[in-house]
Amino acid sequence: MKGSEDVSTKNDKLTGDYRVCVNEADAFLSVAKSCVRSIEDFLGGKMYPFAVNVSFACELYLKALMIRRSSASEFVRGHDLKSLFESLSPEDRDAIRKMYGKKSGVSLDQLLEESGKAFEDWRYALEKAASINVTGILAFANVLQDYVKKTGENAGGS
Repeated sequence: MKGSEDVSTKNDKLTGDYRVCVNEADAFLSVAKSCVRSIEDFLGGKMYPFAVNVSFACELYLKALMIRRSSASEFVRGHDLKSLFESLSPEDRDAIRKMYGKKSGVSLDQLLEESGKAFEDWRYALEKAASINVTGILAFANVLQDYVKKTGENAGGS
């Protein structure tokens, strides 16, 4: 995967390419959305790839924001959406919360508490039961995609 060539370790953080990160997030979100086109497909086994792909898309959007805001293109390691979200600037967190509040009846804090580890939980769902708020996590992914594109455009879109 090309993105792995652009990522290097620096102390406890990683560095990466903003555009590659956003493109990969868009691709994972597209795959996730394809899994929920029909209830039959979703309940027939596509719940697992949906959960893994939508949560990974969220992770990549959060990391893209970190890369965009860092002069050294750094982002925080890990898959926990709650921890990654908390690593964002207060301004980014507030803007995302506001956008999310308009799209979902579930609080963002509740979603991140319940579904923050969805990427790891659903990759290994055969080992233990996993749950995810389907509409909440999809709304979060859509908000992150919109916000990343909006902030990228305002910063020149590089």
